[in-house]
Amino acid sequence: MKTYITLLFLMVNLTAIASNEDSLCMQYHDYQNKANTILRNYPKSDMNGKVFADAWIKAYKKWGVDIPIELALAQAQIETGFNNGKFRNNPYNIRPGGSKYASYNTLYDGVWAYYRLMAKDYLKCKTLTQLLKKGGFVNCNGHRYASYQYYEETLVRQMSYYQKLLGID
Repeated sequence: MKTYITLLFLMVNLTAIASNEDSLCMQYHDYQNKANTILRNYPKSDMNGKVFADAWIKAYKKWGVDIPIELALAQAQIETGFNNGKFRNNPYNIRPGGSKYASYNTLYDGVWAYYRLMAKDYLKCKTLTQLLKKGGFVNCNGHRYASYQYYEETLVRQMSYYQKLLGID
C-alpha cells in the first residue's frame, strides 16, 4: 500500500511539473510574440523578441521575477533607441558602479545584464507600481536608475503606448 501511495504521489507531482513547464513554455512564446509585435514598429532596431524572451525566462526561473516586456522595451527605447546608442550591445546604458558604461560581447549579454539587474536590484524589493511612481525608480540600495527627473512618467507613457499596440487597455 505504501508503494502505491508513493507512486501515486510521484505521478501527481510529475503531472504538475509537466503542466507548469507547458505553461511556462506558452508564457515564453507569448512574451516573444509581444516583443516582436512592438519591435515591428521600429524597423531600424536590431533587437528581436527571442533575445527578450530568453532573458525573461532565465530571470524568471532563477529568481521568480516576472519582468514585464512593456517595461523592458520602454527602457531600451528611452535609453538607447533600441540599441542605437553609442554603446552597442548595451541597450540599457548600464553603468556598473555608476561610472563607465558597460560593454557586452553580444546583444543578448546586454539584455541579460538588464534582466539580472532588474530582478536582483529593483524588483526584488519593490513592486512595478512602486518603481513607476514619481521618483520611485530606485534600487534596493537607494540608487536611481536614471538622472532624468521625469523618467518614471516617460516610462509609463511608453508602456501605455505599447499596451495599446498589443490591444491591452
